[in-house]
Amino acid sequence: MLRLPAVLYVIYIFSRMASSCKEASAVYITIDSSQKAEELAKGLVDSELAACVNIIPSVKSVYKWENQVHVDEELLLMVKTRSELIPSLTDWVQNNHPYDCPEVISVPITGGNPAYLQFLTDSTKNP
Repeated sequence: MLRLPAVLYVIYIFSRMASSCKEASAVYITIDSSQKAEELAKGLVDSELAACVNIIPSVKSVYKWENQVHVDEELLLMVKTRSELIPSLTDWVQNNHPYDCPEVISVPITGGNPAYLQFLTDSTKNP
């Protein structure tokens, strides 16, 4: 059996972890009510566009819309999904969100628990 030096083994493990999560993303969506947040979350999970959605209450959003500054209490949805599903997820949100221009932004997941990342992959549809 081939034995790798400890440093090479650690590099190998980290490269496997990185490759296992390079296709995962977290998507952030804001919404104005708890009921609507839950409806969006359930719809995304039910349609297999998301593995999990956290609903984070009570975020304050400050933004300019139609030349006026607004300050609104909102909820934040943190959606875990496959990166390849982001275009479909964005379309789904635009068709089911009450805002004219819903916030749908994503960031890549660059690491994490390999078992959770596998759950994410297993729980979402193939693009």
